[in-house]
Amino acid sequence: MEEKSYDLNSSKVRTVLLGYFVSFFILAFLDIVFLKPFSNGTFMINFIIVLILAAGISVLLFFIHKDIVIKICSGGVDYIKGDKVTHYSFADFEGTKVVRNYYNGIYTGTSRYLHFHDNEKNKTVTINCCSLKPEEFDELVAYMGKNEFEQAEKTEATERYFDNEKYFDINKEAIVSDFKSKKILTVAVTGIIAVILVVLLIVVLWEVSIAITIAVSGIIAIAAGFVIGLLLRSVSRFPAKVPSRITIDSHNIAIDGKTFDKEKVARIIMTPSSYDTKDRELFITMTDGTKLKYNFGRLNKAKPTVGTYPDYASLFSNIKLWCLQRNISFMASLS
Repeated sequence: MEEKSYDLNSSKVRTVLLGYFVSFFILAFLDIVFLKPFSNGTFMINFIIVLILAAGISVLLFFIHKDIVIKICSGGVDYIKGDKVTHYSFADFEGTKVVRNYYNGIYTGTSRYLHFHDNEKNKTVTINCCSLKPEEFDELVAYMGKNEFEQAEKTEATERYFDNEKYFDINKEAIVSDFKSKKILTVAVTGIIAVILVVLLIVVLWEVSIAITIAVSGIIAIAAGFVIGLLLRSVSRFPAKVPSRITIDSHNIAIDGKTFDKEKVARIIMTPSSYDTKDRELFITMTDGTKLKYNFGRLNKAKPTVGTYPDYASLFSNIKLWCLQRNISFMASLS
């Protein structure tokens, strides 16, 4: 298997440079506030001292910085932290954890982690992969999953699994109806909030300034109209993204009559069936660069059969198996 490395933190050069500039500005600020070099006439001396101290801090960072790398190789995964190398086999891989972070309701980013079993300590080790880009994290997990599958023994039953076509009839109307009802509710709430804000502005600011009241109310109306327009646009486009039927056989995947030959499919990406923070989507990339996207709604764990395709887990596993047997890149969209 191709060896590949992923940097899990910033490089030593970036750390040293960032440390130098940050420490310089902090030391310069403290020097100006407490020592007052301008009024004391010691500006040049203080400036040189600040430069030397910042350089000293950056040199210290150079020696204490440890590069953290995870390396995929034929034998498994090497977790490299400075001079320390910890090896995990692919059998030790226990999965991933992806968390969308919010602060007071505002999205602040996504955290990504890998879980491995440490045989020596008999416990689960978590590796922070937050510095990786979403596509890098997906690729990293795909490498491990593919290698694990390739090392598994293929039985005759598995090899001939797709000799009989597999059919998946999608409840398109129910998925589209649920999506529309949610978006229309959002449209209504957006409109009501906009009207309430405008009324409050009129009550509070009308006597103060009619011009300001009209201007701010206009901005609110335009913003609300823009959001509502985007929501209505997504409602009108969503039905075309939801398939009605998918058929899989030994040679092709067919979606609503459109056939994807195994020789022409370059990559397939799917949302894992357990994820409830994003829509369940299927991305197909052809060898000529053509990309297609299909949507199966979003999982609601409280009502798992509402708003999504109930047999999506089976569809996910079948498409994954089809890809791996035909050496087609398959990736779970974990990010």
